[in-house]
This record gives sequence, C-alpha cells and structure tokens, in this order.
Amino acid sequence: MNTRRITYTAVCAALAAMAVIVCAYTPVNIVPLIFYSAAVYISFCAVGAWGLITAAVALAIAFFVSGGFSDTFVLTTVLFTPYAILAFLLRKLNYFDKKKGIVRGVVMFAFFVLEAYLMLLLARFLTGVDLTLIVDKIGVWALFVLFAAVSIPTDFFFWFATDKILKMTQKYFDGQ
Repeated sequence: MNTRRITYTAVCAALAAMAVIVCAYTPVNIVPLIFYSAAVYISFCAVGAWGLITAAVALAIAFFVSGGFSDTFVLTTVLFTPYAILAFLLRKLNYFDKKKGIVRGVVMFAFFVLEAYLMLLLARFLTGVDLTLIVDKIGVWALFVLFAAVSIPTDFFFWFATDKILKMTQKYFDGQ
C-alpha cells in the first residue's frame, strides 16, 4: 500500500469518525451518518478495497467514543456501513440512464426494506418491544410506498452528491 492510499484512507477515516462523534453527542442523528457513508464511499472509490480500513477505523472510534453498543454505533454498523459498500458496488449504475437507474432504484429499494426489517428485529431483540404490530396497523403496502418515497430520492441525492465530489477531487486522486 503506497503513501497516497494510506493518506486517503486516514483522511476519510478521520472524516467518518468525526461524523459519528457529531452524531453521538448532538441531537442531529441521520445527516452526520449520511456524511459518514459518503466518507466511506469516497474512500472505497479512491483506494478500492482498502476502504474497508476506513470503515473499520471509524467504527472502532465510534464504539469507544459513543460508549460501546450505543444507538449511534448500531445504526452506523447495521445501516450506514452496508449502504456505503452497496453504493460502491453499484457505482456504475447511474440514474440518468433509464435502465441502469431502474435497476439501481429497485436494488436500493430492496436494500432499504431489508434494512428496515433488520432494524425491526433488532429493536425487538434489544428492547423486547414488538414493532411489527405497528407495521400491521399501518399496513404493509403503505410501508412499501413510504420506503419507495424515501429510499430512491435519498439514494439519488447520495449518488449525485458523491459523484460531484469525486469529479471535483479526481485530479487529486490521480496525483496531478
């Protein structure tokens, strides 16, 4: 691993760790973790598989700084790290090409539904409260519409913003 990769990994890990720390000690919860996902995603794009080091370092710092298995650590580990990895794997599927955009939208929708179900199971396991009863009252189809309304625009914004950041910083990644 050369010096440039080490530097990119360290900078992205520091940015990701700061996002998790901000989330742990302020009332703002989701936006810093989206920034965490963006830092991990950019690290993957800059250094490839070594981006896992960024996620591991940021998660280790999040674990120790946020007090162990806190809600911030669990959200970061279960939701935002896998999202960054999946976004990296789907980076070639952009929303401006119809077929690729539909495929990416369907995959991200399925990912968000799976993550929501996993979060419901975790909530039941950690708190003993069965939140599936709430889902039954709301209705499964209403929940699918809600996830579609949230997941696809969120992923579009994430893809668009990180794509712009990567294009602006590409000359630095290439070493020019």
